[in-house]
Amino acid sequence: MTQEEAIAIIDDEETLLFYDNCDDALVGVGARCSCPPVAIYSYEKLVDVFIAGGMDREESVEWIDFNVLGGWIGPQTPMVIMDTPRS
Repeated sequence: MTQEEAIAIIDDEETLLFYDNCDDALVGVGARCSCPPVAIYSYEKLVDVFIAGGMDREESVEWIDFNVLGGWIGPQTPMVIMDTPRS
């Protein structure tokens, strides 16, 4: 899914926040009661994105766990689906 496709789902260009250079891991848009919609990424696909960028699997997992899962950028912080067991 592209950022443009995700924006089209909610028809609001200003609402969603995206991780830079991670479109290959973008899988959808999520909604929760009384919260803004958020971009949703696949954990395993994020690992693949960072591996393609030159990290090995261990470095990629560490980067995601600390910088992505550990990063709060407000109520529009993207969500990550844990689609495989974390190693």
